[in-house]
Amino acid sequence: MSLANSLFAEFPSGQNDVVMTLLDPLTFDAVAITSAICPEATGTGVYVWNLGNITILPTGYKEYIWSMADGATKNGGVVKLLNGIPFEITQMEMYQRMDLDVNVQNQYADDGSVISNSATVLTKTDNGDGTFDVVRSSP
Repeated sequence: MSLANSLFAEFPSGQNDVVMTLLDPLTFDAVAITSAICPEATGTGVYVWNLGNITILPTGYKEYIWSMADGATKNGGVVKLLNGIPFEITQMEMYQRMDLDVNVQNQYADDGSVISNSATVLTKTDNGDGTFDVVRSSP
């Protein structure tokens, strides 16, 4: 697996369903890619997607919005390319609704430790070593 010119995101180790979505930031249209599969760097919980999977690599300057998802959570950001080679990659904190009902309001704790709505509560515990645990429960 080549790590050069790649995007990385962390998910629980052992996932087989981590996939990439690439969007044009001007139109929000999906960019054509040859493969959306993001393999894990063996047992690390770090998943990789190579920019060589873009069907037609751009010439000149181009930005894309990228999102890697495992079905439950997403990681993503913006990648800036110059002649098909990344020169700046930023990662953004992404929020995903815990359900598909836009009429149910999510509430977010100021410190980011709890996200809740009438159906679900997500509680995050900082492990103090750069990692954290998330527990899903009913209210």
